[in-house]
Amino acid sequence: FFEPHLKKERSKAELDEIWKTLTGGADVLTLRDLGKNYKFVDSRLPELIERFTDLDADKSGTVERREFYAFFGDGDLWLDMKMQGIIGLPELKKQIRNFYWRVKLDRLRRKAGYFVNNDEAIILVFKGNPGVGKTMFGRLIAQLLYKIDIIPTEKFVEAQRDQLVGSHIGETEKKTEELLEQTHGGVLFVDEAYRLNVKDSDKDFGKEAINTLMKAMTVKGKVIVLAGYPREMAEFVAVNPGIQRRITYEFIFDDYTVEDLGQILRLQVQKRGFSIDPTLDLKGLTTVVADGTTPQQRAAMNGGMCEHIARNAIVALNNEEVPRIQAASGDQGETSAPSVILSSRHLLAGCRMVPAVGGPSGPTSCRSPEPEVGRMTRPATRTGRPSAGGGGSATMNAGSPASRR
Repeated sequence: FFEPHLKKERSKAELDEIWKTLTGGADVLTLRDLGKNYKFVDSRLPELIERFTDLDADKSGTVERREFYAFFGDGDLWLDMKMQGIIGLPELKKQIRNFYWRVKLDRLRRKAGYFVNNDEAIILVFKGNPGVGKTMFGRLIAQLLYKIDIIPTEKFVEAQRDQLVGSHIGETEKKTEELLEQTHGGVLFVDEAYRLNVKDSDKDFGKEAINTLMKAMTVKGKVIVLAGYPREMAEFVAVNPGIQRRITYEFIFDDYTVEDLGQILRLQVQKRGFSIDPTLDLKGLTTVVADGTTPQQRAAMNGGMCEHIARNAIVALNNEEVPRIQAASGDQGETSAPSVILSSRHLLAGCRMVPAVGGPSGPTSCRSPEPEVGRMTRPATRTGRPSAGGGGSATMNAGSPASRR
């Protein structure tokens, strides 16, 4: 529901007036409000009639004020509303805003008649550990560039090595060119881009994909994002000076703080239809995450770790509920409703199921994951510093952190 819509930009003042007329200043807009003010909406904001169901993502028949402003507002307002829905990552938010203003100011200069070069493609590099939202931010960049009229579509295509590299001569160039054509007018997001470069291998076709991408990087209007882990991406760029010269902006994704992970955990639990014991506030959740997981696990998984915790905390709750429900059914002849409230005990049990991660001095052995849970062995890597073209470190949090990468 947060996707940008239409090229007409409306100011906050205009949206304030429309919102107040429709809702009387309430926090939500209902279908009833829409019906009562149909003529007004049809004359001032007809897109609202057409797109109400798009904004009403949970099909509740209501639209929140934040959703409304983000959907119909100008680029500044859209970005502000988007950032408000993201947990933590203040440095990355700052860097995203820096990028936005750099692009917007050049656009305004050109509109005013100044000759400001816009012949180059937009080539972005994302460096961050797993689970920090690189893919999510890639989508946001696509929406943002569309919102401010830099690209004609919101198209966002994610690809990895397998979609770019073929198995015989000529196939790689064809696959890569087809993918570039598929993303025309939008954004190509190459995840784990460093995998295109195989060390000490003259026969690997990944270099062919890199060369084809570099040719596209000279084409006006192309937007390409190269994403991956910090150390690996630094090495990848270093051995491909052609790419290094073409990078227009670099984003560094910091790891989430323990406090951020506490908030993400709460969202993950709520997303599954459960809730956390009301006596367990954010400070308590932060303590659970800090005590129940290792720094290596948090650095290697970030937001993705909270999915593991939430999922396995529910398993722990179920293990307690089964005998209780069975006993209650036997005594009363009818089944009582099982609990949906997770306590710190269940959450700590969920933490114990998080896959173990190797630390600097070797693998840790303080976790005992169940057999079906895989063991991660990749050590944590530290994020680098931004290039001269970039800003501070880049970290986003979203209302739905499940898709963080």
